[in-house]
Amino acid sequence: MRPAAATSATPRAAAGAPPAPSAPRPFTVGEVLAQVRACLDDSFRPVLVVGEVADLRRPRTGHVYLTLRDQAARLRVVLFADQAAAALRAPLADGDEVLVWGRVTAYPPTGDVQLVASRLEPVGAGALQARREALRKRLAAEGLFDPARKRPPPFLPRAVGVVTSPTGAALRDVLTTIDRRFPSMAVVIAPVRVNGAAAAPEVARQLAALDRSGRVEVILLVRGGGSQEDLAAFDAEPVVRAVAACRTPVITGVGHETDTTLVDLAADRRAPTPTGAAELAIPVERELVAELARRERRLRAAVVGRLAAARERCELASRAHGLAAPRVLVRAHGARLDRAAARLAAADPRASSAAGAASSTRPRRGSRGRGPRGEAGPRGRGRRGAPRGGHARRPPPGAVAPPRRARGAPRRGGPPPPRGRARPRGHGRRAAGEPVAPPGARAGLQPHDHRRRAGAP
Repeated sequence: MRPAAATSATPRAAAGAPPAPSAPRPFTVGEVLAQVRACLDDSFRPVLVVGEVADLRRPRTGHVYLTLRDQAARLRVVLFADQAAAALRAPLADGDEVLVWGRVTAYPPTGDVQLVASRLEPVGAGALQARREALRKRLAAEGLFDPARKRPPPFLPRAVGVVTSPTGAALRDVLTTIDRRFPSMAVVIAPVRVNGAAAAPEVARQLAALDRSGRVEVILLVRGGGSQEDLAAFDAEPVVRAVAACRTPVITGVGHETDTTLVDLAADRRAPTPTGAAELAIPVERELVAELARRERRLRAAVVGRLAAARERCELASRAHGLAAPRVLVRAHGARLDRAAARLAAADPRASSAAGAASSTRPRRGSRGRGPRGEAGPRGRGRRGAPRGGHARRPPPGAVAPPRRARGAPRRGGPPPPRGRARPRGHGRRAAGEPVAPPGARAGLQPHDHRRRAGAP
């Protein structure tokens, strides 16, 4: 067989075959949704729908957005601003049951089937809202929401527990916040499901297990935002009782700031978002270090000031006359006592004998360590005239001690000292306790001088 013949037979076989079917043209997403919208607009007349209000929003544009729900399905509803004032016969709130007149259509930008409302009338509380309110009142009557049982979280916990979905954005927000505020903080994660019928029992079990473990000092129960159906697990009775039974402080951060669940009422602290819950539980490490440094400086300044003041007082006390020479004070007081005794003797001669007896019992200068009765002191020296280690002889009762000789007076039976002659150094020093002679006795100016007393018996 020649190659040329084979080559020429191929086109003829292809020309005799039937033509291949053409490929279908693909539709765009917008075209599909436009067809769906056209079908809905043509097929549905205005309808009357009854349901419970959820996710009510009123942005600045004036439109009203909400969701009608029952136990089986959800339907988005929009009420435009030009009809909102006339269509709303009464204020709306989440949980209210309403009657809505409108037409069913599709919204291509989001692909949602929605009801464009023309009129809304409230009927009363919805069934879901009524059950939630009944549960809230029953738990409140048991004291689970009592502010007195709420405990403050620790100032600086050793470890933080997080109960949330391991794949949700809430966990990433919490970990990012902790790393930013206190990088060295220990974190224990308890993974749970946060949606569906099995979410509530699982959250309750993980809360109880984390509380019993004792590994953390504060627990964060967090979840991202969503509809009321998405947050239904945090309104369930088992979760609320588990939060109330925790001995560890619990901080909740469920949904957005406008979402309030029953778990928020039972928790020790409620944060608007998961990030806010982490900020309530964890302080900023840099601020703590700065505060410690500031207090250390204040403490050092206070200690230095106290020490300087004490040192100054010690220096002033060391320069004081009394501490520098205590014997000077003793001698000054002794001199005052002698002058007082001399004045007493000059005023009343009979009192001189009593003054002399009192001065005889007072220890003399230089008699350290002597007891009140003449006992030997630490150095073993006794009173004058008493044997070493013995006792001084005491006068009999009623006896009057003889008066002491005044300074410059002659001894009993001896001549008086010559006048005008210088006395030897140290002569005539007054001993401790010896009364001072009246003024003028040394110079012999008194009429009853020593010459008259020399021959006295």
